[in-house]
Amino acid sequence: MPDWKEIVRERLAALRLEPSREAALIEELSQHLRDTYAELLAQGVADEEAARETLLELNDIRLLAEELRNAKSPLPSGDPRLYGTTNATWSSALFGLWQDFRFGLRGLRKDARVASLATFTLAIGIGASTLIFSILENVQLSPFPYKDANRLARVYEHFSSGLINRDAFAPEEFVDFRQQNHSFADLLAVGSLEILYSGPEGTRQTWGAWISPEIFAVLGIRPLRGRAFELSDGEPGAPPVCAISYRLWTEQFGQDPSILGRPLTLNGERRTLVSILPPRSRFLDLDIWMPIHVRRDTAVLGAANVRAYFGAVGHLKRGATLKSAAADLEPILARYEKDHPANYPEQIDILLKSFTDSQVGDSKGMLFSLMGAVIVLLLIACSNVANLLMARATAREREMAIRSALGAERWRLVRQLLVESFVLACAGCAAGCAFAELGLKATLRFIPADALPSEIQIGLNPTVIFFSVLLAFITTLLCGLAPALRAATANLLSALATSSKGGTSGFAHGRFRAGLVISEVALSIVLLTASGLMLRSFFALQHVELGFEPSHLLWLRVALPQGRYDSAEQKKVFFEAALSRVTAIPGVTMAAESYAPPSCCAGPSVLNISGKEHAGTWYVRYEPISTDYFRTLQTPLLRGRLLTQSEVLSAGRVTVVNQAMVRTYFAGAEPIGRKIEFGSFDNVPDYPHNAWFEIVGVVADAKNRELTAPAEPEAYIPYTTFGRTSRSLLVRTAVDPVSLLPEIRRALWAVEPDAALSRAVPVEDFLKDYAYSEPVFALITLSFFAGIGLLLVVVGVFSVMAYSVTLQSHEIGVRMALGAQRGSVLRMVLAKGFRLIVSGIAAGVAISFVLTRLAASQFWGVSPRDPWTFSLVTALLLIVGLAACWFPARRATQVDPLVAIRHE
Repeated sequence: MPDWKEIVRERLAALRLEPSREAALIEELSQHLRDTYAELLAQGVADEEAARETLLELNDIRLLAEELRNAKSPLPSGDPRLYGTTNATWSSALFGLWQDFRFGLRGLRKDARVASLATFTLAIGIGASTLIFSILENVQLSPFPYKDANRLARVYEHFSSGLINRDAFAPEEFVDFRQQNHSFADLLAVGSLEILYSGPEGTRQTWGAWISPEIFAVLGIRPLRGRAFELSDGEPGAPPVCAISYRLWTEQFGQDPSILGRPLTLNGERRTLVSILPPRSRFLDLDIWMPIHVRRDTAVLGAANVRAYFGAVGHLKRGATLKSAAADLEPILARYEKDHPANYPEQIDILLKSFTDSQVGDSKGMLFSLMGAVIVLLLIACSNVANLLMARATAREREMAIRSALGAERWRLVRQLLVESFVLACAGCAAGCAFAELGLKATLRFIPADALPSEIQIGLNPTVIFFSVLLAFITTLLCGLAPALRAATANLLSALATSSKGGTSGFAHGRFRAGLVISEVALSIVLLTASGLMLRSFFALQHVELGFEPSHLLWLRVALPQGRYDSAEQKKVFFEAALSRVTAIPGVTMAAESYAPPSCCAGPSVLNISGKEHAGTWYVRYEPISTDYFRTLQTPLLRGRLLTQSEVLSAGRVTVVNQAMVRTYFAGAEPIGRKIEFGSFDNVPDYPHNAWFEIVGVVADAKNRELTAPAEPEAYIPYTTFGRTSRSLLVRTAVDPVSLLPEIRRALWAVEPDAALSRAVPVEDFLKDYAYSEPVFALITLSFFAGIGLLLVVVGVFSVMAYSVTLQSHEIGVRMALGAQRGSVLRMVLAKGFRLIVSGIAAGVAISFVLTRLAASQFWGVSPRDPWTFSLVTALLLIVGLAACWFPARRATQVDPLVAIRHE
């Protein structure tokens, strides 16, 4: 055996301490080294390896000198190994911190298993948090690259019925808003419209807009190629110019730079291309911009003489809010409403939305809910790591006691352990960012291509990286502070007296670690409950009664050349021929004309019913259809009859209504034969005025707003009633509908070579993108987090129970030596674990009751306190928790009484 006293004396000789103190330190250190050496030999380590491992605790004289210096021990003056220079306060502090890092890294390398598990656990928590924050930051907090995008707002007029929000205004109304408001620094006009253009592959359709020419300066956009609009470009009689998006330039023109300066034929008008926009400047998802100055006399737009209406988007002045700006516009609206009462059948208020909310929609609640979920997951991860570090701190109590005996201050010990925790957090942060990057690539696959504005780019930008680093600092405190304080405040004499495995002091630590496990179980209950409720909601959503059969159904939006198919008669000629050709295609069983895709909103109108007096304003949705519309959708007829071919072709004044219409406005009376009037038709030139439609049939309700909302009153009229607005085709097939797209396109081109399909998608895919995408994303993400949380709980319960069994080896050995049966020992350990799990479940259920109530808007078709969900989650945690306790309990029954007693 090495002479430990002599080894220590040689190490301390360089410090030239006072003789009395040196003798005491030699005694303490040599005893510690003897104990460490003996313990390593007892574990089966070879003599040479045991001696080498023991000497590692004294192999850094500078670290030992720093400990003694902190204790204000008499140190030799002028020793460059210890002080360096005379005014080295900062140098000394940095040197001490560097030593802490070196010592921490060496200690973690020696305990690689704990370090690896802690790093992986933190990487999961930090990675999940970084992933969701990346989506939240890029989608909600800073999604757009425009100048002062956080102050951009969009103007709407909100009908008191809540049926619609109008976002397009007559020119004189827009001019009043722009000139008379005091809240906007600027206000851009945006007149959106479908545009047909001739591309390399024939006629194509896209969305464009007449737009204020100052848009480049207002939004801070620098063209990728070409020049920005000039103010003169929007003047009447100016040479017609346009700008196109990067997407259109790439997809339709192959990024051909020579296209700049060439004329493009847009809706029959030739315009010179002067600008190609940057990749992230597809404002309002518009591919083509055409400059215009809006004046009060701007009645029509373009060669097709389309009626002019404009949206309003602009920057709020600093200090202005959405609420104050809306109040500022209200008097302007009131004056315009007084001069044009026919345009305002009911009370209308100004509604302002931030540009982000207007473009991204209602995903904010879901994203913040997921952010809350990952915070819960991060807390579980931190609890788990804190458990690991508590166990490690318990095993190191004797080491800390010896360092304290050498003169180390408590702050120095706390700093050392916090540095080790910080090293783990940094490693977890780096690995977490890598996990987040991989997770984003997988997550983006669940987000439909058209679900978010094209300006949004989700990735790990500097803000997200800063957030991840901030999490590393937070987790350092969450994971390391309690173990550090516990180790620093341990009783010196008892710590030196006990073994390095923790001895009796481990029981005090055990209570804290048990509390951490209870917290983990409670937080896991919250995640699992939310995931279970989301699963129930998605199941209910998938089984909602649609009112139509979506399988083998294709929806196609048809864009026709403006100026040639604007009247009802012109549209009738086209669709009569188109439907005849499409239904003749092999594999097509039925086809019909429609306005909106199934489950989407049809147009709203004020409703009048003959012989019925009423207060307030009644509304109904109307859908222009062809004869086979209901047969194509497979929506059943409940009473009366459907529209006939002759009624449709002659624009007969007949209509079919849904059940919601009957329930809402007829209250059990017979609707067949009654007449209704669409009051809003009188305000549109192309629509029939003062026209009453006779109800000839009632069909079953079909979803016409949102899948989670009940069907609204709706009336179906012949599509030949008016010619305004774009139209669609619904095609039912006996084969895969996508396979028939080329033939359907050729059939339409045979009728009109310049017709274009702006969108063609199976209705099942449309529903996935339109109705199911957000719930699927939330369900998959939340379930993943809940699964990770459950795994961490299993690890936490297992580690605590295994550690408890290790600490109680002596007690268990005594019990078994006195005759205790293995079954009773097994029950004792399982009972302890059962109490922890039940306590955590009780706390988790209570917390879940509160949180799910607050997040009730994220669930549909299921109560936030659904007993089945809570019961299944509780049973799952109980089974998994007891399974985690089983293996440590089995290990306890295999303790040899003689070995356990002798070891202690």
